[in-house]
Amino acid sequence: AIFFSAHLWSFIKLPYSNYGEIIGQYSLNNHHKLNDVLRVTVFIAIPIAIYLFFSSYFNLNKIKFSELISQFRIKKYDNKSILNNENLNLIFLISILFLFFNFITINFPSNKFDSLHEGQLLTSAYQNLETNTIWLKQYLQNSLFYDVIISKISFFLYGEQSISSLRLNIIFLNLLTDIFLLLFSFLFIKLLNLTHKKEVFFFTLIFAAILILNRSLHEWFWPVRFRDIPLILSLIFLLLYFINEKKNYLNLFFLGTLSAGSLLWSLDKGLFLNIIFCLFIFYLFLNKKIQNISIFILGILFSWVTFYFLVGSIEFNSFLSNTISLIEQRDYIMGIIHPEPFFGDSNHTSRATKNLLIIILNAILILNIFRDSVTRKEIKVFLFFIFALSCLNYTTGISRSDSYHLKQGIFFHNLTLSLIVMYYLEKIKFNFEILNKNIYLFSSLIIVFFVSISDLKLINNPLAFTDRYNKFLKLNDNFFLDKNYISFIDYLEKKAKSEECIQVLSYDVSLNYLLKKKSCSNFTNPLVIGSKKSQLQFINQLKANNANLVITEGPIGYVDPVNNLDQRLPYIAKYLQDNLSKELKFLDWKIIFL
Repeated sequence: AIFFSAHLWSFIKLPYSNYGEIIGQYSLNNHHKLNDVLRVTVFIAIPIAIYLFFSSYFNLNKIKFSELISQFRIKKYDNKSILNNENLNLIFLISILFLFFNFITINFPSNKFDSLHEGQLLTSAYQNLETNTIWLKQYLQNSLFYDVIISKISFFLYGEQSISSLRLNIIFLNLLTDIFLLLFSFLFIKLLNLTHKKEVFFFTLIFAAILILNRSLHEWFWPVRFRDIPLILSLIFLLLYFINEKKNYLNLFFLGTLSAGSLLWSLDKGLFLNIIFCLFIFYLFLNKKIQNISIFILGILFSWVTFYFLVGSIEFNSFLSNTISLIEQRDYIMGIIHPEPFFGDSNHTSRATKNLLIIILNAILILNIFRDSVTRKEIKVFLFFIFALSCLNYTTGISRSDSYHLKQGIFFHNLTLSLIVMYYLEKIKFNFEILNKNIYLFSSLIIVFFVSISDLKLINNPLAFTDRYNKFLKLNDNFFLDKNYISFIDYLEKKAKSEECIQVLSYDVSLNYLLKKKSCSNFTNPLVIGSKKSQLQFINQLKANNANLVITEGPIGYVDPVNNLDQRLPYIAKYLQDNLSKELKFLDWKIIFL
């Protein structure tokens, strides 16, 4: 069935249309942006359907649709008292200390500056400070928190507008991510309702597996994992709800507040989460939990009303316009066609194929768990929600199928598979009582310590943290720049000295921040410009702000499937050519004077 689905892959095509005249890999290949979503859905659905058919036909594991639906109807929650496992509580608290120990002993990142990713955050924050607006004077590529607030918090907390302050804040946010994953592991074990020794044993395995998975995604060039925090928080609140449904109104309210909060934290994660919220409301309705629905929706409304009054109607409308435009354009601008499983000629075919096989495996294993009459319904329903969330999260790997996004996108499916494996391991009959509880305690602490430390070879003196922190914070931005960037910045400072603003059409989006010059348009990152409408808007803003200096080209080109200004942004290229006054070339960059 899997190979049959793979052979169908190339035959699944939707009629291509590009009303916005966006040039990218999709347009060059007449590829509809929903092609890959449909292909992946079919590739996954056919093996699962065949599995269900044959398991029913041969009566191996007969699964009826009505039985599946009945698993979502929980007449009475199993509110069996959660055992107060002192050893597990102690391990949980000490694990937090281990994570903090890692934080204060870790090497601060001294790698060269990523002018695109780090530059996006720094320039967006700088533009916000200069214009005192959010979406009104800036077209955010992702979200308020990711693009603006992270850097502004760094500037405020550390008292420096610098690359080092941003990096320190990212390290701290990654620490928070690890702590939330620790709490998630703790609560999942509580949901299973095991004996004391089993809780300690399986908590250690689950947390170790999840932390290793999470740390493996800390890419050297952009070690960011905190964007998943809203999704992890939502799973934590869901676990709290399923552990004890009674008197859980506060958890439902806070879960609802993630509706707007997640979109402001990370746009794509927020979109996924709001879809899950729709499913959750339907689940509550199926169980006739009208009061719970009311409280949950109250939390949703509270988050949106608070957001509206905090930013005002003008910024709120700009946010909606920005968000809708991003959803419409982003895949066509930055989309990379998903490799064909098994037979694709892409460098990422094997990774993409493995990811799809993991999704199929998860689906089949969860269906088997649903068929198990012994397993509590709360566990089944939670696994359904985390599987649904994992599938939505993988769309980031479907629409931009490079190595980085394929690895990031499959994280929650890997996490789900880890939970399922632990679930089946727990079913194996093993006498956990033969060992003393203190053996479990000390063994668990040793394992958690080793997985909590990022690199045992590079542990710094924890007592020297303050000195290391101060030295790192005082590092000049030039410390992180290579010599070509330093030379170009020095050269450009002289050329742009009299300019009130500069416009960057290079993927070195850090240049506005490094030169301390605001952008002449709302578009601080050329990756958000695509349609004819946005190009004309860009041109009109250049005219309105009397833009005289535009920077194009540069050493960064790998992020753009086209990477040719004349081809990708023809209306802007024509405007620049028609209004060209002077053109200079410095290393990889081009400086255009209008």
